[in-house]
Amino acid sequence: MQLRTAIPNISIVDIKFLTQDVNTIVWQRAFKGRHEGEMQGIPPSGKKVRWVDLVVTRFENGKIAEEWVVSGLMGELLLKVSRS
Repeated sequence: MQLRTAIPNISIVDIKFLTQDVNTIVWQRAFKGRHEGEMQGIPPSGKKVRWVDLVVTRFENGKIAEEWVVSGLMGELLLKVSRS
């Protein structure tokens, strides 16, 4: 997995449930780690990164049927590299 190669010490630091209805939840998860490897062409910065994903999860018959994720990771990596 490219994420584990780029940020080998990745950890989840926070999870918040924002809203839900009968079969869908909207939640966010915050991660942190150190950018130590290339990620989709972005060279490693060696700096600590922290970002938030917004996730919409839809369930069907008690199982995840679909999931949409909007992530702030790539923007955070670009900011760290440009500040090097």
